[in-house]
Amino acid sequence: MGIKPIRFQNPFTQPEKRKPVRQSDRKHLLDYQKGKCFKCKKSFKQMRVRPILHHKNLNPKDNRITNLILICPNCHDKIHQKQKKVRVRTTNIYGLPEYKVVKKTVRKKFTKKKKTKKRKTKRRRSKTDQFGLPIIELPKPPKFNF
Repeated sequence: MGIKPIRFQNPFTQPEKRKPVRQSDRKHLLDYQKGKCFKCKKSFKQMRVRPILHHKNLNPKDNRITNLILICPNCHDKIHQKQKKVRVRTTNIYGLPEYKVVKKTVRKKFTKKKKTKKRKTKRRRSKTDQFGLPIIELPKPPKFNF
């Protein structure tokens, strides 16, 4: 068992580069999507654009075929506009300040729609007693003339 040694991160090293997606996976995705954008379903040839490889879970190191989609540049911009980059200040192991960029997804603010005037229908309010139970009015009995 023993004690595991602590691994210190060197603050001067560059972060790992992501692995490129294989060309065969790109061709497979293009065939699977029939040459169309995954979001807007428009053909890449008709739009005359180069398809962009997008990771569904936003993790660039996750190159599983189930995590990849091909989309047009317009849809790609729409997806990433929902993200906001936030700088977070932390300290490294030497006590020096360090800044990390964290991506947070932001929900789009919806504008209020103008309310259209609706016709108000008269609601019949049922009469209730002191306990909140509805009072049922029985019809009057018919009058008999003898």
